[in-house]
Amino acid sequence: MSQSERPKILFLNRSYWPDSEATGQLLTSLCEGLATQFDVHVLAGLPNAAFDSNWEQVTTRNGVTIHRVQHLRLPKNRMSLKALNFLSFVKAADKKLRQIVRPDVVVFETDPFLLPFAASRLQKACGCRMIGYLQDIYPDVAVALGKVRNSWPVQQLRKRLFNVYRRCDQMVLLSEDMRDLLTAGGVAEDKCSIIPNWVDTDLIRPIPSGNLFRQRYELHDNFLVMYSGNLGLTQKLEDFVAAAALLREHSRIQFVFAGRGATKTTLEKQVADLQLNNVLFCDYQPLDELSHSLGAADLHLI
Repeated sequence: MSQSERPKILFLNRSYWPDSEATGQLLTSLCEGLATQFDVHVLAGLPNAAFDSNWEQVTTRNGVTIHRVQHLRLPKNRMSLKALNFLSFVKAADKKLRQIVRPDVVVFETDPFLLPFAASRLQKACGCRMIGYLQDIYPDVAVALGKVRNSWPVQQLRKRLFNVYRRCDQMVLLSEDMRDLLTAGGVAEDKCSIIPNWVDTDLIRPIPSGNLFRQRYELHDNFLVMYSGNLGLTQKLEDFVAAAALLREHSRIQFVFAGRGATKTTLEKQVADLQLNNVLFCDYQPLDELSHSLGAADLHLI
């Protein structure tokens, strides 16, 4: 089957290669796997953490066509600034969707959570099938964390999002809890599929000796407790720092944050205020070094 005869799938998500964030890595893996059978396109934004310096010149990679849009990248430590980032990406994505070839299927993710509305407008315009692939369920998670009140505007936003979910041909979720929440909101159970996130166990595997991460940060034979990933609002990582404070007298126990996110500055201030010397902050690690960073830990916080 020629490229022009293949069904065209368009994914909508801000994070994609070369972004080191987990959602971007997972979507990249998925799209490149599907590209052997489908004409796969991705509408993506600007990476938060990129190790490849030439990414701006890349429009196709491993069979996937990448449509990149410009948008705001303000600091994520305040909800108002995050909201501006979200809105600017959705606005740019809407404009781009009017310019690219119409797909047979559009798949929206949740970075940002307003993307279902962009996918819905595209679906109504061209009659394509629509699939939701949720890594989070908003605004429920923000309400549960106390970041927003369950006010009338928030309830209306939830109502509109669930209206889109009910019209999807399929919803892909991470867990039974997410499925139960959607079915309670009126999404048909036979439209809900559970596909947990995955890892490439050929690429990421234990390193039996000579761990480069431990060597780089001179961690030696310390007992290493690690959180690796997004330092976001949903993880309550201040409790991780509190645990480090409780164990500050145990010099061989070292705590490590590996990643970026909205709470990083706050966590660093918490560590400084407590005068802790048993907490290390480091950036996202390159994909080809994840075996060393993840394998360095004796205990992971998940």
